[in-house]
Amino acid sequence: MNHFLLPDMPGAHDIRFASAAMEQLVNSLLKLGGRRDRLTAKLFGGARMIAGLPDIGQRNGEAALAFLRGEGIAVSAQSLGGQHARRVRFWPESGRAQQMLLVDARDVPANPRPPDPGGGTIELF
Repeated sequence: MNHFLLPDMPGAHDIRFASAAMEQLVNSLLKLGGRRDRLTAKLFGGARMIAGLPDIGQRNGEAALAFLRGEGIAVSAQSLGGQHARRVRFWPESGRAQQMLLVDARDVPANPRPPDPGGGTIELF
């Protein structure tokens, strides 16, 4: 699991940027014995947190999807965009994931929206 803050910047090797964070995660999994042909991803986030500023969240989601396409890694579920932060729970052994949309930093649940119909299964809590 990783969390990056900024979309790609050419030549950036800082894990705050999408491709560097994703590359480091994939390489770490492969070093631990993971097989590239068995990797799948679930994506969460990409919200537009501050109106009036550039939509970095959308660009982050697009960067993650582009990286995964380029690496041939399937996306089994996704919940991207919107205006609310998310709290994500993930169980790596089973691949199970839950998300809660948040109204503010105090973790007040937003009205949950259904997962993207084309994005696989995501359990809301």
